[in-house]
Amino acid sequence: MSTRPGSTAPVPGGVDAESYRRALRTLLLHRVVTPAFPDRTALVAIRRWTSELRDDLHELFGYRLEVTETCARVWGVRDRPAPAVPATTSTDRPFDRRRYAYLALALAALGRGADQITLTELAASVVADTAHTSAVALDVDRAADRDAFVDAATWLVTRGALRLADGDASGWAADPAAGEALYDVDRAVVAALFRPDTVLDSPEAVARLLSATAPAPDENAAQRSRRLRRALVEQPVVYAAELGDADRLLLARPATAAAVAEPLGLVVEHRREGIALVDPAGRFSDVRFPATGTIAQVSLLLAGEIAEYAAPCDRGEDPPFVARPWLDDTVAALTRRYGRTFAARWRSDVPGLADAALDMLDRLGLIAHTDGGVLALPLLARFRGVTVAVRTLDGAELFAGPEPPTGPDSPTDPEPGPVATEEENT
Repeated sequence: MSTRPGSTAPVPGGVDAESYRRALRTLLLHRVVTPAFPDRTALVAIRRWTSELRDDLHELFGYRLEVTETCARVWGVRDRPAPAVPATTSTDRPFDRRRYAYLALALAALGRGADQITLTELAASVVADTAHTSAVALDVDRAADRDAFVDAATWLVTRGALRLADGDASGWAADPAAGEALYDVDRAVVAALFRPDTVLDSPEAVARLLSATAPAPDENAAQRSRRLRRALVEQPVVYAAELGDADRLLLARPATAAAVAEPLGLVVEHRREGIALVDPAGRFSDVRFPATGTIAQVSLLLAGEIAEYAAPCDRGEDPPFVARPWLDDTVAALTRRYGRTFAARWRSDVPGLADAALDMLDRLGLIAHTDGGVLALPLLARFRGVTVAVRTLDGAELFAGPEPPTGPDSPTDPEPGPVATEEENT
């Protein structure tokens, strides 16, 4: 038997403990869980542990859990402005501004519509709403608009807000006069996906949102502990230099990180500069890294190059500055060396590839954007041992490492190419 976090109530060990751990991880990772998302077993496990999960999420993090027949939703607490992981298409391309607009307008239409809707009807509702603004438009006669709209609808299907009852969205995207798709609407999921507590309809509303992220002046010890535990699960690394004196003292206590790491099955990496919670299995993260795909591979290679260039970042000194021209030159050099294996869109857009790789490293807490370049942060030092193995075409020589990139972001030509791997610098 073991003790549940934040409670004196025991939870059985073995299979039951692992079931609880998976349910807690799933809620923290996805925040919205439905019968279809992220898989068909997740909601069943969460419903089994609803009472325990509700208590522990509140006690550990101050989060609120709502569970209905078809949906579980975690309502979090916003402690600081932070870039969100973007919504992506079925081919893992980040949503652009147009797709986000279509998604928001589709959710609004579904919230006031019937229990069934066709793709044509949903598109018509979005078209009508876009007529009230010049900022976005949906023209169903334009293939690019239809593709973007189907990406938004598919995102909703993946999460269970829409369930395909008949037809095919790809047929509608190809020719709306000949193709059609009919969907059942799950209103509980629609409401859970988008129910903001703040409407950003004015500069004053944005100012209120930003000011609300500051710690309350009368914050008590329990609230402070919850805020630090939230940081440990929401941020790739919590740097001591970014904290006040009281927070640094609390973070230094082993119990602070252990209270989070133990129920989630994570390993505490406690160094002079701060704390990171590491998942040896690599599953408890909304951004897999290292990973396959052009951007992830270039990000890992670039991380190794920056770590070598900015060696003092792991010796307790201030984060070194790395100028943007050096970064651009380095990505260009990587492209010249390995570009034959990159996705075609990135081979022809090296500046865009540099931007995408740096954005990924920033989200991971390895660097921080600043004027004229980036700051190399201490966590970057663990990627100094990045190595590259090259696979040969005839298969005569196969170096250890992950498989080359596959899928929509992979190269279309069968050239040998780099397999970037992490070799931790301890």
